[in-house]
Amino acid sequence: MERIIKVTLHKDSDGNYSLSPNPLTTLVSVIDEDGEPVNVRWVLAEDPGNPGFPNNARKLTASFDAIPTPFTVTSGNEPLPNQENYITASLGVGADVSTANVQDSSVGGDLNDSQLYKYTIVVETNDNQQVVLDPNIRVRRRRVTKDTILGY
Repeated sequence: MERIIKVTLHKDSDGNYSLSPNPLTTLVSVIDEDGEPVNVRWVLAEDPGNPGFPNNARKLTASFDAIPTPFTVTSGNEPLPNQENYITASLGVGADVSTANVQDSSVGGDLNDSQLYKYTIVVETNDNQQVVLDPNIRVRRRRVTKDTILGY
């Protein structure tokens, strides 16, 4: 299962920007209800009501400062990086980037365990501004189902 986070860039008539990720806090698990691994994909979008639509957004970066992240894959005795970044190509609207699968070590072993991971989203605009937001990813041991994703 791939959890998609749509990050929408908003711009007002004065050139001020804001971001709205959907969902704000993304729920994932190591495997889904069908026993399949879970990963995350960020997709850059732009509000069609923006002045200058669709040519405001350039690139999206999702960065984790706390390592390991839910997606950190380690091999052997290699040291962990200081930061983990997921960066889209500079394609503007529709650009996307995906993570590795959620790692088993990202959450405790009890069925009710969960762990929040804060990260930073930065969207670069075509007028060289950076719009920043700090949402979370929640990893839980219990399997994610379509019902939990939809909020039932």
